[in-house]
Amino acid sequence: LVYAVWSADWERSNAQDWYLSETRVGVAGHECGHLLGAYDEYTGGAIHPTTKKIEKDSIMGQNLTKAEPRHLDDLRQQLEKKVKSWIGRDWKLEIKKR
Repeated sequence: LVYAVWSADWERSNAQDWYLSETRVGVAGHECGHLLGAYDEYTGGAIHPTTKKIEKDSIMGQNLTKAEPRHLDDLRQQLEKKVKSWIGRDWKLEIKKR
């Protein structure tokens, strides 16, 4: 569940509360990334517990720039598990990069 919140003053958005006073264009993409299972890639954020990846120039990093296939890794893994539970065998999904 995501809330679009009106606020007279700037507030920092997060995965649940998207403030309409937010001026940074990439924030919606960043927060949507969290909803798809992507971790933060900036110091002080909720970074991946295993990789501990810090990447300044990504949608999950401090510059809110480009999305990468790794940002969909968790979503892909969850989908593979769900499909296996349905059909009883592995079905590998691949993120196609253009």
